[in-house]
Amino acid sequence: MYLLGIYQEAHVGNSLRGTCGDSRHRLSSREAALEYSPPAQAVGDASKNEKAPEGRKKHARCCLPIKKPGPGKNEALYDKLIATIPEIERKGDANPYTSLNGNMFTLLHQSRLALRLPEAEREAFQKKYKTTLFEAYGTVMKEYVAVPDSLLEKTSELKRYLAQSYAYAKTLKPKPTTKKKH
Repeated sequence: MYLLGIYQEAHVGNSLRGTCGDSRHRLSSREAALEYSPPAQAVGDASKNEKAPEGRKKHARCCLPIKKPGPGKNEALYDKLIATIPEIERKGDANPYTSLNGNMFTLLHQSRLALRLPEAEREAFQKKYKTTLFEAYGTVMKEYVAVPDSLLEKTSELKRYLAQSYAYAKTLKPKPTTKKKH
């Protein structure tokens, strides 16, 4: 058994993090196997004084930087939609959303948009666009409608529903905020 020399096994998803400690720099398991040069002596059983396999290139870099993908098409369309009402602030990085007084009223989850609408508007929206309630992680979000991708591309048509969602959020009871512990 060989130690990972300059690499510590710090599993982050399907990757290994370099010992530089920077969580933005990672080395995939495959790249670590291909580019890592194990030490000359095995650590598993020091009495055997085993030699490391020959032919491996030594990894000269401390680690590989992770390239974050740019915003997807739907995320750009979501940002364009949110911009139609200047009072609305987009929140969230991985899963963009909007909220008011602690109540979320839009959500972009896995490139799918959900809008929170009052019951009458929700039913009319579902009927008009032949859609369903929004589902995330196997759970139906009962006040949210799933917005079809074709409608997300029509900002001028969709902004009416965003305004309804924002107005509905104003009527909801504010949720208490939690303060971060220091």
